[in-house]
Amino acid sequence: RSLLMGCLVGGFTFLYAMNLKAQFEVTTVMHVAPQSSAVFNLRELLLNRRDPAFRETQVGIMRSRILMGEVVKKLELDKNPMFFIENGSVLSKIKQKLGLATEQPTAANISRSIAARLLSQINIASQKDSYLMNITLSLPDAQLAADITNALAESYIRSVQTSQIEQSESSEKWLLDRLEIVNK
Repeated sequence: RSLLMGCLVGGFTFLYAMNLKAQFEVTTVMHVAPQSSAVFNLRELLLNRRDPAFRETQVGIMRSRILMGEVVKKLELDKNPMFFIENGSVLSKIKQKLGLATEQPTAANISRSIAARLLSQINIASQKDSYLMNITLSLPDAQLAADITNALAESYIRSVQTSQIEQSESSEKWLLDRLEIVNK
């Protein structure tokens, strides 16, 4: 009996394992520190404290739909079979049976849907007492998961650089306006 039970359990385990899809977890690590200022920060130096609000803000920026939309567009995930949204969904079939009009998804809706799906699957976390951020994603395709996490990191970096340039230009304009007033 125990031999039979062992064979049954082994057989079911084998069948279960054969039906599992491989999942690869990929993590991209980034150094995300506040922009250094000309003022010496004695508190951070002596107490070695990191601002949790800064870290959480950066996580929120990385989790934005805008950045994830850029990733979807850059990697053309709307054309990837793994993210392809079937036009004949259950809801669409029910609407057809009831004689209701069904709307075909637009490219923008498909991209937003893929971005939302990725945002629900991706994990962005800051490491305690550091400025390191982990962007982690599990997918059956390890290379695609790495491409997505790296593209998100690149989009974040571009976003920060654009913001810094805009702030610099705004400050320069303000200073030039003040200089013009003083010179009059």
